Amino acid sequence: MVDSRDTTSLQLDDAKQELSVARKNETSLEARYKKMKGRYDTLNNVHEKLKREFQELMATGEKYKDLAWLKESNEKLRNDVIKVGRASGWKGVEKRRKDY
Repeated sequence: MVDSRDTTSLQLDDAKQELSVARKNETSLEARYKKMKGRYDTLNNVHEKLKREFQELMATGEKYKDLAWLKESNEKLRNDVIKVGRASGWKGVEKRRKDY
């Protein structure tokens, strides 16, 4: 019977040591998980910010295209007014053109 108790006691000690090692590993893994999660959250936030900035840039690019088209249209209209003015003999056309 003494052998049986010693064996059981040894098995219990071994199980306690395994449990202790498992708990240390768990703590270590939890710390690594928290650290990685923090890095992921940071990267995700930066990614979302960059996505928003990119969308704003794309919208701004469209606004610049619209502005360029508007300037070009205005220039064509001005040139047409000058041509019509010359054809009709209006002398103030060239002077007004320089005011713009």
